[in-house]
Amino acid sequence: MTMTDTESPSPDRGTRPLPSRSPHSPARLLLGSTARCVSSWNRIRPVPISYRMTLLGVLPGEAPYPWFMPIPLHPHAAHVAETLIARGHHGVIVTQRESTHSAAEAAKSLGVEIGAITKSLVFMLDDDPILLLVSGAHKVDLANTGKRLQGTLAPAPADMVQMATGQPIGGIAPLGHPTNLPTYVDALLAKYPELWAAAGQPNTIFRTSFSELVRITAGIAIDVD
Repeated sequence: MTMTDTESPSPDRGTRPLPSRSPHSPARLLLGSTARCVSSWNRIRPVPISYRMTLLGVLPGEAPYPWFMPIPLHPHAAHVAETLIARGHHGVIVTQRESTHSAAEAAKSLGVEIGAITKSLVFMLDDDPILLLVSGAHKVDLANTGKRLQGTLAPAPADMVQMATGQPIGGIAPLGHPTNLPTYVDALLAKYPELWAAAGQPNTIFRTSFSELVRITAGIAIDVD
């Protein structure tokens, strides 16, 4: 016999409460052009490309909900994620609630040494822009580094930085630029097992290592002091 519109559902059908989400449900990590995330109900759900960032840099109990929800990633950071994935990196971008505009702020937000923060700095070598990836604990010695690079080194003007990288100052990533800038990597970064770099937009960062950073940027390790 079939149930009519006037009949009530059976107690074990249609009235069973949904399981509550655990406050410790895993964050949803997005990889590739579409990703799959495992909810606390063990379902696999597709995640669109516009939601490529999920880690908020906060504990689950501090979030508005006890689980993490995907949020849109800024187009600059999304392009960096695509470039990272294309070059063999996992492509996970983290957005911090605290400012990461400077190396000191990024280190404080992440709870790491300032030397593990990678600054992406654009300089002019004679008449050409280049990119120096420098430890947060270092300042570039223009005279000595210029001699090593066989030219005259000077900080690039702000408009040149914008044109060369396509990214805002304070969020410049080591890659994902309109052109492939000649890139040099501060040798001091090799002493840190994990490095953090901006991801194309202020407050967005990604994790890497020295060897991986050199590989994905086609960089050359040099001393900058």
